[in-house]
Amino acid sequence: MPAMLQYKIHAENGSMFNTPPVFPIYVTMLTLRWVKEMGLEKMEKRNSEKAQTLYREIDRNSCFHCPVTTEDRSWMNVVFKVHNPEHENMFLIFVKQQAV
Repeated sequence: MPAMLQYKIHAENGSMFNTPPVFPIYVTMLTLRWVKEMGLEKMEKRNSEKAQTLYREIDRNSCFHCPVTTEDRSWMNVVFKVHNPEHENMFLIFVKQQAV
């Protein structure tokens, strides 16, 4: 019998054997309510606009390039590279400083 279904294990662990992660579940609930309130069409439009803004800057800026063809670009995983490999460390340092 799986441990999950054994009352003895639950009793020995003070009923904490299978306590769900409450905070992530709560945050998921809030997120799903927000998405439902916004509506899928509005959410899709919002995500498309954000991705287009980012890709537009990558394409415009001579420091970066996107190795993915335009029609295959993802809205979730934006891929870009620094043209000059010597500038990559400087860019990463800059990004880390902005995240603080």
